[in-house]
Amino acid sequence: MKKIVFMIIIAVLFSACDLFAPSKLEIDISLIPVESGDKWGYINKEGKYIINPQFSDASFFRGGLAKVISMDGKVGYIDKKGNYVIPAKYKDGTHFYEDLAFVVAEGENQVCIDKRGNTKFVLKNIEYVHPFSEGLALVGVKGQGWGFIDTKGEFVINPQFESAKPFREGLAAVCQNDKWGFIDKTGKIIINPQFEHVSSFYDSKALFYDGTQWGFINKKGEYDINPQFESAAIFSEGLSAIQQGNQGGYINEKGQIVINPQFDYAGDFNSGLSVIKQNNKAGYINKKGQIVINPQFYYASQFFGDIAFVMDAEARWGIIDKKGKYLVNPQFDYMKFKIANIEEQWVQTDFYDITEFVNAFFNTKATWNYQNFLGQTLQDLIDNETYGDYIDARESVISELLNMKKGYGVSCKKRTTISDNIILEAIDFVSSTPFYTYNYYYYSNQYYYDTKVEGVGYKFSLKNELSDKSDAIYSKL
Repeated sequence: MKKIVFMIIIAVLFSACDLFAPSKLEIDISLIPVESGDKWGYINKEGKYIINPQFSDASFFRGGLAKVISMDGKVGYIDKKGNYVIPAKYKDGTHFYEDLAFVVAEGENQVCIDKRGNTKFVLKNIEYVHPFSEGLALVGVKGQGWGFIDTKGEFVINPQFESAKPFREGLAAVCQNDKWGFIDKTGKIIINPQFEHVSSFYDSKALFYDGTQWGFINKKGEYDINPQFESAAIFSEGLSAIQQGNQGGYINEKGQIVINPQFDYAGDFNSGLSVIKQNNKAGYINKKGQIVINPQFYYASQFFGDIAFVMDAEARWGIIDKKGKYLVNPQFDYMKFKIANIEEQWVQTDFYDITEFVNAFFNTKATWNYQNFLGQTLQDLIDNETYGDYIDARESVISELLNMKKGYGVSCKKRTTISDNIILEAIDFVSSTPFYTYNYYYYSNQYYYDTKVEGVGYKFSLKNELSDKSDAIYSKL
């Protein structure tokens, strides 16, 4: 029986973040994700477990479902009883927005699913996709740029932009020639690309950076608030956190400073309160700038309605009310405290067309095709100018995989570049009869030159965009 064995190495980690993550309350906080030990579960506002710790990660509920990651690293979606509505079988997935989510299975393209897990459509030739926002999803196409698709998976705005953000309030930020502007849902440019950076629109205002300072524009592209701040955040409950001279304060929608810069950190207002930091301790202020909960925590979240999550000096998390009183004493290793922003969420295709691989190793005319070596003798290999100088006797680890009761092998260890993405590290030639003599725990250079190759194993490494596709390639082959 002839089989091919592949030994695959190399993996990469890719991550992304957004500078303008909004803190609008768009989630269900009746169940709170908490970590205890190395497992995540859900508690209610009284600190009672409703869903016992059983996941390697868990997120807030949206529209009745929560994205979780199983202990074996697969993404699925559960209901409020902790039951899987959509099985944990995906390599990655977004949260549900507008009742739809994008998921990707090992070695596959991204799939748009509904809340029952039904496939709405499959994306092809799409590198990245963000969740739906206002009926359109932002997608990135390799070699073309960023565009937008509708809920049928069809392009409404063709990929053409260097970068982009999801639609909000009818407009989407796009980048052309390293400058940012805005388009409408037909793809028409409404505000010419002219800014170094921008946020999406919130309450009819968008942040912009002119290369030196931050300000705000309206939907006509006019300055609402002139650029004058070292940094600024989107408006939340009528106030924006700004920074001047390494101190944080707040402005109103006219650009007037209403709370003087005085804090080491100034967060967004939610439920009438905002997190601030002084002397490396977190507390809360009201909209008059008055401290209502003294800085005492090592970390503190925004308020979600009437509760907030805080971490004490021993790195334990609990829940407080608006008076700073503990509703749930610090006892958890970790609590989710950040609302996942749509701009921070995307899934990347895991699909790889194995044509390149097939052509390199399995095409009958390919130099490296395994069939070219089957039936060849060791003498043929030694006489081959490509392999002759690199043939070494070795213990045949892969012989068992070739269903041989006893296996022998020789290896060509010449490192060869097959393509921009594939490096052939070695080829093992194996047989059920000896290639060489073996005495006293070492291999001699006395070969049986007429021994024929019965199996071939490749050892290769993957580079560039293939560096994290080893599992997908292996499964397809």
